[in-house]
Amino acid sequence: MKKVLTTITVLLLLLLTACGGGSTPSGTDSPSTTAAGSESASTGSSGEPVTVVMWSSGRHDYEIYAKPLIDKWNAEHSDIKIDYQIYTENFLQTVEIAAQNNELPDIIMALPQTMVTMLLERGEVASMEPYLTDEERANIDPSMLIEGLNLMNGEIFTHGGGSFAMRLVVNNDILEECGLSGPPKTVDQLIEYAKIVHEKKGSEGVYGFALPMNNPTDALQRGFTSIVTLDGATALNGYDFKQGKYDFSCYKPIMEKLRELWASGAVFPGCESLSIDPLRTQFAAGKIAMYTTYNHSEWGVYTAQFPTDVHWSYEMLPTMDGVIEGSQNMGGGVGWMMLNASKDKDATYKVIQYFGALENRVKFYELGLGMTTDKQVLENAAVPESIGYTPFMAFQPTDKMWPLTPLSMTLEGDEYGQEFAKYIYGFTDDLDSIVTICNDRYNAAYDKSIAEGRDIRRQYPNFNAADPAGTSK
Repeated sequence: MKKVLTTITVLLLLLLTACGGGSTPSGTDSPSTTAAGSESASTGSSGEPVTVVMWSSGRHDYEIYAKPLIDKWNAEHSDIKIDYQIYTENFLQTVEIAAQNNELPDIIMALPQTMVTMLLERGEVASMEPYLTDEERANIDPSMLIEGLNLMNGEIFTHGGGSFAMRLVVNNDILEECGLSGPPKTVDQLIEYAKIVHEKKGSEGVYGFALPMNNPTDALQRGFTSIVTLDGATALNGYDFKQGKYDFSCYKPIMEKLRELWASGAVFPGCESLSIDPLRTQFAAGKIAMYTTYNHSEWGVYTAQFPTDVHWSYEMLPTMDGVIEGSQNMGGGVGWMMLNASKDKDATYKVIQYFGALENRVKFYELGLGMTTDKQVLENAAVPESIGYTPFMAFQPTDKMWPLTPLSMTLEGDEYGQEFAKYIYGFTDDLDSIVTICNDRYNAAYDKSIAEGRDIRRQYPNFNAADPAGTSK
């Protein structure tokens, strides 16, 4: 089976993460069933407004940020209307299908993932260069411009930017009730905490841990692949920058721990088919003690999407021995992309500028809906209530920008998360074989991509996980 390699890591876009599809948010609409999604910047008969169609992968900020912003624009503008649509669990697949069927919208949220890079390489993304004002250009953080992600041959292809890192989310009420002091610092301690929680509160339907394993690769990338790099591994999503090839052997210790956790009975039942929003509803109801995810989203989720009285917090990810020797990838350099499918790019860019206006970026940050390294925002914004409530929402010294992993690959077979899930669930005991299968599958796809001129060998012999930017030269 052929599938485009997707590194599903939902991530944050400071200026522009948004969460609505028209007046009713939806995570399941597709371009083939949503009429507005099949026509980009469309102008009807004379005098009718242009409709600018935007696709987002986020939902957590819809009620308190995105929807009011969109409603304000649509009320004040008779010439341009915004049709804003959400695709949460299947965003990249939706974009892929739309590209194949010539049904792309005007604007998409540009995630650091394969499908977006392929759109850029195929010439389906419009350059921002003719549209950027001098002020906008001056406020771009050069450290967030990454060739192949938002930059190509020196031209900028995204507007706006944001960043994210991974955290452990903890229900402090549950830990306190179980006599557990503070968050776990090691993976063994996390497993121990999960067992104790379920032993003491299992009769109430409370479980110690959960992961949204309906997409195993996405689930692992919500924290556990970051634990590996915090422990000093030089491989991100399986790609070893020091070796210049895929090597999944560094994941063996963490997979053994996940298997132990799964076998303990302390994991929320049905995680194998659980997606992130149903998991959050259970956490908000006090049924899950801990899970791992992005540091940008949960404040908006638990204040607006799934309001809860639970005393929760972001905590740093545990490591194998409680010591941090490396760092974790701080995803960033992303924003809105304007597609060449747009029939009215001037109108489309006006909408992008609206979302990217400083006052809106500041509002997004102050509402606690996302994190940023944007100096202009940080200079003009008050400290968000969210960081006061849960300080580890803020970026830490061990959150660092890593190089891009290979992206333009066509993978033959399942992704690594699906392979490792077979071991985690106990379907096979042969972890070494899974590592070999993943190494062979990914390296074959990468070698082919290089041979076809779609990628280059990305190797940094002195690469160090503690200093990814300084050693990726």
